[in-house]
Amino acid sequence: MTVKQTVEITNKLGMHARPAMKLFELMQGFDAEVLLRNDEGTEA
Repeated sequence: MTVKQTVEITNKLGMHARPAMKLFELMQGFDAEVLLRNDEGTEA
């Protein structure tokens, strides 16, 4: 079974190292693919 979800995180300052690391650590517990994109759609 495949589940797809799009989530928008709004932060005027952007995604910096500490919150990005927290997200990375959280996702380690899942069999998941995570893509991060900026407002222009460029993948990070």
